[in-house]
Amino acid sequence: MAEKTVHKGRAQAFFTMLKAEDPLLKILSFDCQKNMGLPKIPDQSTYYSRQLYFYNFTVVEGHSKSPLIKENVFSYCWTEDEYAKDANLIVSAVYHRLRNTVYLPECNRLRIMADGCSGQNKNTMLIAMLSKWLIQDAPSQIKLVEIVFPVVGHSFLPADRVFARIEKQLRKIENIISPRAYMNVVSEHSTTINVASECQVLDWKTAAKDTFLNVGKWHVPFAKFYLKRASRSNDMVGLRGELHYKQDLGTYKIFVKRIKNPL
Repeated sequence: MAEKTVHKGRAQAFFTMLKAEDPLLKILSFDCQKNMGLPKIPDQSTYYSRQLYFYNFTVVEGHSKSPLIKENVFSYCWTEDEYAKDANLIVSAVYHRLRNTVYLPECNRLRIMADGCSGQNKNTMLIAMLSKWLIQDAPSQIKLVEIVFPVVGHSFLPADRVFARIEKQLRKIENIISPRAYMNVVSEHSTTINVASECQVLDWKTAAKDTFLNVGKWHVPFAKFYLKRASRSNDMVGLRGELHYKQDLGTYKIFVKRIKNPL
């Protein structure tokens, strides 16, 4: 019972951070919708003959109580033949969103909220992208980037509410034979971005491998990360990790190879 109480308390702490309303803080949360098959036809035999999936990766700007409207919901859509659904694409989409987000002059912190999927979010590629963005692309007033992962089993994000609305509408459509039909439905609930034509997919995996120390030498746990510009140089980023959501005991350290600059 004690372990259950602690587990539920940690889960609640994550959602408290997600619904924080602070003009000094910008919150971005994101998740992938389940794969949508093409063609969609009311015949079970077609399930085994499908050769193509339609993917939707959605980024929501704002806290969990913010209205889910097109101005703050952004869906990155592509098909299986265009790109694989891997970490490079996910991180590239987040990078595109960060570069096209408007930050108020008083905003000095960015909080990234994502599930703990090791293949997409909880990896060195996300850290690499945020390091590059913080050094080269972030507005000068952004001083700190937080990366927060939920407790396993408690990862309900605003994007999941968007997915529920999309899937509710898709259930009413019996036949879908083209990606455009999926795109039309998604566009009713968000601002859509066609990855193939509007979002550049970069090789973050290679960049992270060439720049960072091996993960085994990192000094941080994996519940919550903080990134900030190193005080001694504007070309370096300090990384701090915390094991608990309400704990601030870690110290910032440089985590790149000595001969390398971060990206």
